[in-house]
Amino acid sequence: MRHLFIFPLILCCSGVKATGSDAVLQRLEELSQRVDHLESREKLHLQKINDLESRDQLQQATIDKLEREVQEQRQLIESMDEIQQATIIELEAQRQLMESMGETLESNGINKTSSASKTPNPDHNAKMSRSMSSIKERSAMGIRQAEFESPVAFYAHLGNHHFEHAGVNQIIIYDSIVTNVGNGYNDSLGAFTAPVDGIYVFSSTMVALQHRNAHSSFFKNSDRINTMFASGVESQYDTSSSTIVLQLSKGDVITVRNGDADTSIHGYDHSSFSGFLLTGLNNNQNVIIGK
Repeated sequence: MRHLFIFPLILCCSGVKATGSDAVLQRLEELSQRVDHLESREKLHLQKINDLESRDQLQQATIDKLEREVQEQRQLIESMDEIQQATIIELEAQRQLMESMGETLESNGINKTSSASKTPNPDHNAKMSRSMSSIKERSAMGIRQAEFESPVAFYAHLGNHHFEHAGVNQIIIYDSIVTNVGNGYNDSLGAFTAPVDGIYVFSSTMVALQHRNAHSSFFKNSDRINTMFASGVESQYDTSSSTIVLQLSKGDVITVRNGDADTSIHGYDHSSFSGFLLTGLNNNQNVIIGK
């Protein structure tokens, strides 16, 4: 009889142990899933932090460039003011010389005039006023021409490396500069900042690595303009190019950004970014560069 009671008890204890092990395993699986979820969220937060840091660096570079441009414009205006002031002094000296010569001729009896003829001449005053207005207008035009007739052009490509493991909307930094007339392109940030209002032309070529796909886009400030796609999966390598024409205001920023997470782009002079100012705009009047 004792054996009959012990056997069901053993079976019961074995069932409790099995049930407890299943609960522990299920709990461990839930904890593992939570850890994976937290790690995924942490990666997203780190990506956002990196994007914000890149944006802050870009904005700081733009601010620094604008401050330099303001300083240059101030120096140019001061220089033009000095030229204008020197012209005014020269005209005043010429007027005094002419008056002195007139008085000399009159005292020698060469120039006989009546007392009425010595009154101020309105036509002469009007001519002097027009002359001064013309000088001021030429000075202002000189400042505008110095700004809008300066050429702007750049060309840069990826140097002796690939651009690897890029994040979504990460700026592609073309770090090898070939041309940078006007210093509009920043090779530390991979960004072009428009120095003047105008119509600009930009081009980009992207090469996908072997057996990989790649997306990239032109961005104007924070707005996507277009998308390029290269399919290296279907072939060993693939390339995609795009050319765009944009009307920009002074200070607008153009970048090329990666489209997908953990994407790599072929470097070693294969992928590039370029642009130039086609037409400067000033008060709704076009100034075509090179004309």
